[in-house]
Amino acid sequence: PPPANNPKKALVGKRLALGGTAAFLKGRLGKKGHDLRNPNEAEDGMGVVFEDALGALHDEAERRASEFERDCSGPIEEGLDLPNVGREAENTRKRFYSVLRKVLAASDILIEVLDARDPASCRCEAIERAVTASGKKLILLINKIDLVPKPAVEAWMKHFQRSFPTIAFKAAQSGAHRPTHAMTSVEKAPEGLLRSTHAVVGADELMQLLKNYSRVGGRKQKGHISVGIIGYPNTGKSSVIN
Repeated sequence: PPPANNPKKALVGKRLALGGTAAFLKGRLGKKGHDLRNPNEAEDGMGVVFEDALGALHDEAERRASEFERDCSGPIEEGLDLPNVGREAENTRKRFYSVLRKVLAASDILIEVLDARDPASCRCEAIERAVTASGKKLILLINKIDLVPKPAVEAWMKHFQRSFPTIAFKAAQSGAHRPTHAMTSVEKAPEGLLRSTHAVVGADELMQLLKNYSRVGGRKQKGHISVGIIGYPNTGKSSVIN
């Protein structure tokens, strides 16, 4: 490039560059399309420069790729404080399992909370078999029914009721000052009620079912019963309890 302290030479250099570009474009305008597409045609000076630039870019990319692979394949430095993710996950799993066993042992009735958006994936058949084998009662509760169409909820209830008693449930949204318990079922609940932020649907049916389980032959089985709430994370267990 021309020296920065000589503006006249810099201006001349720019004019020469523009003149060469104009000559190149003029020469290409005079050629036919077949000649321009012919790969065997000898390129002029600007084409050669363009190919050289692409070649240099390709070589630089290969060089950097080689450096990256070399860095990644090197041994890990000793003394680094890397977290043992596998061990932490195993400890968390053991803590969850310990709490789950305590809930199963202390409860007379277990409520398995399912997310209405994918209730089948929220079931745990191993736990269901353990509950029934121990002689305890199990209730399936489809929560968050306000997030799916009513026909879908009714179809899932019909399917699950073949195995266990099933309740469709909608909790009040967090922050609702005065939750109201709607004395109706999901089949009879209007859309406005299901979309309400403070309405609770299904709580009366759940309480009535728990009362029925506490009686045998018309008499009370116990002075009180213990109910355990189980389910995967984010299915709404806390909302059901509240």
